Amino acid sequence: EISGEKRLKTKSLDDFKILEYKGLPKPKQEICEKINESNIGELIAVSGEVVEKKSSTIYLDDGTEEIKIYIKSATGINTSEIKAGAKLAVSGILSKTSSGLRLLPRFSDDVVRKDIESEEELQVFGEISTSNEWELAARDKKLELFKYLLVIAGFLIVALASLLIKIRKK
Repeated sequence: EISGEKRLKTKSLDDFKILEYKGLPKPKQEICEKINESNIGELIAVSGEVVEKKSSTIYLDDGTEEIKIYIKSATGINTSEIKAGAKLAVSGILSKTSSGLRLLPRFSDDVVRKDIESEEELQVFGEISTSNEWELAARDKKLELFKYLLVIAGFLIVALASLLIKIRKK
C-alpha cells in the first residue's frame, strides 16, 4: 500500500494470467464535489470544462468543484489538442498523491470532447475530411529540378544572345 492506495508488485507481465474476460468495467459517474479519499482506486467518470492546463495536468471544473487530471504518456492521449475552455468527459482511476487527489485516464477513449453536442452545430468551411489525420502532398523533386534547370537555361540563352549581339556590333 502506498499513500492509502493498494497495489500489486510483480517482476514481469508474465506474472499475470487472464482467467476470464467480461469486458471493460463501467465507470461510476460522479460530481467533483462528492469525490473524496473513500473513492481512491475506483474507476470514476466526470464531465466539465477545462479551466487550466499545465503540460500533462488538466484541471476540470464540473460546476461544483475542480478535479486534477493527470495524463501519463503511456496512455497515448494527445494533450496538445486540449485547451482551456474545452468541455470534456473524462474517466479514470482515482489516486492520491502528496498534493491531493487526481484522476488517471487509462487510454484515449477515457477522454472525450464534448464541445459540440451534434454534427448540426458544426459549421464546416470547405471540404469535410473523413479521418482525423491530415495529409500533405509530397514534393515532386524531379519537377522542381526541371524548373530550376529551365530558369538557368533561359538565363544562359539571354546572356549568350546579348554577348553575340555585342560581338557583331564590333
